[in-house]
Amino acid sequence: MAVAIAVIGVAADFYAETKRMIFVSSVYFIFHMLVSFFTIMAFLLLAGIFEKTPSGGLKFLMATLFFMYTWIGFVIHNIIGYTASVGAATYYFSSNAETNGSAEIMIGHKWSTTKNFGSLCLGALVMTLIKVLRSIVPGTEEDSICSRCCGCI
Repeated sequence: MAVAIAVIGVAADFYAETKRMIFVSSVYFIFHMLVSFFTIMAFLLLAGIFEKTPSGGLKFLMATLFFMYTWIGFVIHNIIGYTASVGAATYYFSSNAETNGSAEIMIGHKWSTTKNFGSLCLGALVMTLIKVLRSIVPGTEEDSICSRCCGCI
């Protein structure tokens, strides 16, 4: 019980000391809303273009656009999580019994958008593929090999 209380205390100290993390989350929220707006506009544009000439290309383009939107959402989620993790790690390792440490939020953001951006994108791609596979399989309760594989993932 004492360990749990200490963890809650450290987490409270971390969030009290690092108000910049709220800024990072807010900026990426606004960025995600812009991506959502442009994705909706692209959906409407594609629907308007293909309304006059129906073809099988519309379904492919819509699916591709949905896949890209989901992937970008997971990339944004991974960047925010990585930035918070670096901030928490630098805060933890620079703290001691006498003083609170400093959370290096901007270093985490820099690393997430430069050095580790490819790894974050690859992880987001895997998460997107799993989400698409789970949405394609009609029901994971059925007793089939495909549903069992998707259930394990």
